[in-house]
Amino acid sequence: MIAGVAQGLARASGLDVTVVRICIGLSLLSGLGWIGYILLWIVLPDEQPSRGRVIEPAPENTARIIRIALVGAALIGALDTLGGIWPFTSGQAHTTFGFDGILGLILLSVGIGVLFSRHRPDHGSWEASPPPNPAPASATTTVAPPAPADDDAVSFVGPFADAATQVHTSVTGAVAEATQDWNADWEASRPKSGAALGWARALGWFVLLWWLAGALGFFALWRFGAIDVNAPVVVGLAGWLAFTAVVSVLLRVRQPSAVLATLLVLLIPVMVGAALSEPDGPVGSRILRPERAAASAEYRHAIGKLELDFSTTRFREGTTEITTHTGVGATLITIPNNVSVTAITKATTGGYAILGREADFGVGQRETLRFTGCEGAPHLRIYLEQGAGWMEVKRANENPNATCPTAA
Repeated sequence: MIAGVAQGLARASGLDVTVVRICIGLSLLSGLGWIGYILLWIVLPDEQPSRGRVIEPAPENTARIIRIALVGAALIGALDTLGGIWPFTSGQAHTTFGFDGILGLILLSVGIGVLFSRHRPDHGSWEASPPPNPAPASATTTVAPPAPADDDAVSFVGPFADAATQVHTSVTGAVAEATQDWNADWEASRPKSGAALGWARALGWFVLLWWLAGALGFFALWRFGAIDVNAPVVVGLAGWLAFTAVVSVLLRVRQPSAVLATLLVLLIPVMVGAALSEPDGPVGSRILRPERAAASAEYRHAIGKLELDFSTTRFREGTTEITTHTGVGATLITIPNNVSVTAITKATTGGYAILGREADFGVGQRETLRFTGCEGAPHLRIYLEQGAGWMEVKRANENPNATCPTAA
């Protein structure tokens, strides 16, 4: 509406101009969208019908590239606005991607599906109209029978023409009958294409569902902080393109070999995800018993159980800060009997039991708990961050209250 960019892209790609404007509007939510729009404003030629300069629909391959570029630009702009998963955004943790981000991805998925249903200006609906039924033939219409093919006819001349013709007819008839019987037996013995296609599609859906379960598990591990993904947008786009490609083939392609071969596309996002991600800490179960505690200490664990035993640790006077980050699993901390404690919990999904105070499993639990200790004893400030799992803090003697020595 400002520079005619949307109208030109709509005419070239075969999309409705409203859909193109929505994609451009979403792309402008990021800085890259503004740069792309200005470049298109400069590069695209002006339409001047008086001079014969008219923007015509592009070839199908070029139009498909334009549609994919519009969807990608809109996706980048929307994800940049949601925050937390755009790799060029600094100062944002990936765990800020919450329910609003998931809802946004769902809406974007629906929008991409609508966009790729090929909404064109000359269609009356989102889907192409079916071809009209052929008009019934009139009762007075007569169809001439096909003329016999004489290309293979053989004629003989001479005194033995009749006998040669009879022998030739008998031999060719026997060969044709034998060939027809052999073809019928082969058709009956080979597997039907419909059955093979059904088995191929069933296997394809089975593999796709398992792949989708793995993708959701990968997303959960990333969401809970168990793994660190360097470029989550790249991994997400690779997974989305592979998923849509396989679904499209399973619904449309009727060749069993092509259906099975397309399943290899699912390996692309798997390899991309493996190359761009790594565990955010150790994996498994480990027990740590520090002899001396510094002013502040931080412990990270990706997946599994992290057990910190401070029952015999020598703490400095004053306040000691202890920070734990556990992605998926359990965090168990044992503290001395006499110290005072301030526990600050942050659990994305999970629960805790801290010195007698418990909370069942929930979502987004944050709480600050304070417990008094003995006079002159050190003070521990414990920051507990858990993606999914259980957090527990207990004293060495299992008594939630501080145990102070009696005066002589």
